[in-house]
Amino acid sequence: MRALSTQEVQQKMLDLFREIESFLEHEDIPYVVTGGTALGAVRHGGFIPWDDDMDIAVNRKDYEFFIRHFKPKMNYFSLKSNLDCDWGYAYARVTDDRTIYDMPWVTVDNGVFVDVFPIDKLPDNSGVRNVLYLEMKTLDVFRNAARRTAFKPGEKGKIIKALLSTIAKVFGDAFFARQQDALARFVNRKNKNSNLSGLFVVQGIN
Repeated sequence: MRALSTQEVQQKMLDLFREIESFLEHEDIPYVVTGGTALGAVRHGGFIPWDDDMDIAVNRKDYEFFIRHFKPKMNYFSLKSNLDCDWGYAYARVTDDRTIYDMPWVTVDNGVFVDVFPIDKLPDNSGVRNVLYLEMKTLDVFRNAARRTAFKPGEKGKIIKALLSTIAKVFGDAFFARQQDALARFVNRKNKNSNLSGLFVVQGIN
């Protein structure tokens, strides 16, 4: 085992991205890069120099197709998604299983990765959207609390966070991730005729 440089991580992410892109293009599924991936592409002509993740987004219907049918060609790549009962995120992640992601504060069950987000329909009414964002954020606070393994020295609100973590661990991070996924699916269905779409599963968090 050895630590990978940022450049090595980025090369492995690019390999993962190419495999995902090959599938999406073969299935004629439109996609966008988003977040820091989009920013790096525009501002740096590639990766942000210190970036260690990649973000892709597809419409909900295509996302559901992707998580059911994407089969990596490389046997050391794997897809982790909402279809896995113990997966702790409300979106999919394609990972390089030759690597591990080591963080001292939270449990991370994957190595180098590329995230694949669903794009969901959202209500046109901003007040309703804000209520939904708060609900998604609350679920994510509990999800992250369930993943906590330690606290940084001097971390603010450590006692409250530790109590929240103890409660959340009773349910587990996958439980809250499933609630987030169910909320996003419900909102997408309810607002199918809306003119507004977004990355609700993370937009509601950020």
